Amino acid sequence: EIEEIKKFLQRILKDEQYSNKSIGVVSLGLTKHTEKLKDIKEDLANEFGKEKIDKHKLIIEDSPKFQGDERDVMIVSLGVALDFQKLKENQNAKPRAIISDQDEFKKINVALSRAKEQMVLFHSVEHNDLQTNDFRNKILSFFKRESLTTVFSSKDQVPLQKWKSPRNREKYNRTTSQIKSALV
Repeated sequence: EIEEIKKFLQRILKDEQYSNKSIGVVSLGLTKHTEKLKDIKEDLANEFGKEKIDKHKLIIEDSPKFQGDERDVMIVSLGVALDFQKLKENQNAKPRAIISDQDEFKKINVALSRAKEQMVLFHSVEHNDLQTNDFRNKILSFFKRESLTTVFSSKDQVPLQKWKSPRNREKYNRTTSQIKSALV
């Protein structure tokens, strides 16, 4: 996820249609994952210059830091992966499930309701990689059902898009409402 997010950020920072867009990256993963994501900002500042990064108001954080804030473009990192050591040992490699922890739901709600124009979900697992009762299945299902952009691997090409027309903006507003409803 981290490398793919970095590549996507490099692409949109070069794309003229994103020249005046604020950008956020929110992590739904553990602190260690979030810290690795934050390293991207320094790499991008070295590549594009601090002024450009500041112009886009790029923030890379976990969801509590986004409370009360939003960005034109939000990149969501699911931040969960299979345990490859357990896979090698033919053990259950599925990550710990998010089942009914209200704090987790609140974090997810914040993360998935911060985008003004575009939201892209990056993930390293599919439904069958998660426990059946894991709430992250709902997130994956929602993005797929609503035909929102998800990136599973480097094979997926992220379309550069904006919500231009009022019709698309209405769809986005409905999408945001549906996300909030799905989290209840």
